[in-house]
Amino acid sequence: MSEIEDYVNRPPESSRIMQAVKELWQVSPESFSSFVSEYLLIIALNFAYESNTVAACSPFILQFLRGRTLALKVLNLQYFRDYPESLLLLNSLEVLIQGNKIPTVVDHSVMEKCFETLQPPTIDQDYASAFENMKEWAKKFSENEENIKSFKNIHPSYPPKISSGYWKLSPKPYKIPRLDVGVNNKGPADQALLQVLMEVFSASQNIELRLFNSSGFLESIRPALELNKTSITKCSMSRVELSTAEQELLLTLPALQTLEVSETNQLPDQLFSNLDKFLGLKELSVRLHGKLDVLSVIPGEFPNLHHMEKLSIQTSMESDLSKLVKLIQNSPNLHVFDLKCDFLSNCNSLMAVLASCKKLREIEFTGRCFEAMPFVNILPNFVSLKIMNLKGQQFPDKETAEKFAQTLGSLRNLEELRLPTGDGIHQVAKLIIQQCLQLPCLRVLVFEETLDDASVMELARVASSGGFQKLENLDLSMNHKITEEGYRNFFQALDNLPNLQELNICRHIPECIQVQATTVKALGQCMSRLPSLTRLRMLSWLLDEEDMKVINDVKERHPQSRYLTILWKWIVPFSPVVLE
Repeated sequence: MSEIEDYVNRPPESSRIMQAVKELWQVSPESFSSFVSEYLLIIALNFAYESNTVAACSPFILQFLRGRTLALKVLNLQYFRDYPESLLLLNSLEVLIQGNKIPTVVDHSVMEKCFETLQPPTIDQDYASAFENMKEWAKKFSENEENIKSFKNIHPSYPPKISSGYWKLSPKPYKIPRLDVGVNNKGPADQALLQVLMEVFSASQNIELRLFNSSGFLESIRPALELNKTSITKCSMSRVELSTAEQELLLTLPALQTLEVSETNQLPDQLFSNLDKFLGLKELSVRLHGKLDVLSVIPGEFPNLHHMEKLSIQTSMESDLSKLVKLIQNSPNLHVFDLKCDFLSNCNSLMAVLASCKKLREIEFTGRCFEAMPFVNILPNFVSLKIMNLKGQQFPDKETAEKFAQTLGSLRNLEELRLPTGDGIHQVAKLIIQQCLQLPCLRVLVFEETLDDASVMELARVASSGGFQKLENLDLSMNHKITEEGYRNFFQALDNLPNLQELNICRHIPECIQVQATTVKALGQCMSRLPSLTRLRMLSWLLDEEDMKVINDVKERHPQSRYLTILWKWIVPFSPVVLE
């Protein structure tokens, strides 16, 4: 960030630009990294060309480019015409095509429905600022969104410019290793954009398409897709309705390895009923809205699908899981399995076939499609597991939970652990925490609803003894069994988490907690001992002006003061009852 601030040198619009840059860092660290890399590259190349030291600087520039993702527009720089082989060092180039079909960012009716069963809390006047009216927040959100849009419009990217640098070469001696094309809120492409995409696609080895709220776009770029069909390896579509012609077009892409469809009320049955035409398909993700049953239209047999590595399926209908079982049986290299459904059918057969997936690295169950004991019985098979998400699942009895806890210690490659809830987990919480000592790679730990004063202190003890050296995200939200004294003792004891970036201690609105000054002081001291902390979530903690002064003073002195965000205000459609 400091390099960019020095480079921009604060012209009249700099404060707005820098605010947008900081917001970009918070919303999308990947985009922020690409932005920073691009500007550092421009600075370095300007210096090299102005001082006639390009040849001498080139080894350092090539090292900088290795493995990076940059914006497509950097190819307009002279360096990529002079050294086109440098393309081979890049991970990928990305281009964003932004339309004007701006969707509703926040659906207030959905948010209001989430709060409709809650009674407005009764609080003292000193704590009224812990709640913000939804309409006021929406107004501020729109202003922040305008900042982001302003930042993105600093260098207009539509249509992408391909007029200099690498694009002057003919023929192209080297191709873009991977092109990531994002299309947001766009209708059909016009002729000018189509011509640009045809040239860019022809200069790319692999092309990945990401479409959001852009129905009709695929058909409009048919000529570009048909000429480069062997280069299209990924198509991800969210809020996109596919015409019959577009479904047929997708089925002609022989190199497609990843197909993702989400957030749509449409069931593209022609596409899904012919999945076996994608001979190289490795990743399938389907998350549809409403009562759409994707399992009803996928083929019953999969003679050509043997390379599947990722399966992510969401269905709300009571379907026959036998097709899913057959697909898993046909996928010896399955690495990721994610199932969201609210019916319980053939659970044992599903668990039996998953037990054979020795290469499984990620598993997630959401909804009522889950039985605890059958899963616990197969868990020891997943020795390569890196991500396990059982958030929201219930382990009601101690016996099952205890067996689950004992097995955890054998999953030594685990990086992300989102634990289930239930009385069984509550009873063995301390054992689960102790087992985390056997998980040296753990980066994310979500332990909701089931902790109490004793178990949360066990977590602090294990952390202080060096048990969570790589932990980046600790989510302890909705643990209403923890008292204020328990939190205070936890804050006083928690230490030795050098990489922790996010801490979540939120509570439900009916469980708002009004804390003493000693607890706030302990929290501040805890924050000071977390050198990498960039986000603290503490909704339903009622803080008055003096409390916030303590927290803000700590924030100002924190090593991450520029980036540290503290979320403590609920956004609600009602006003709290304020006591006079």
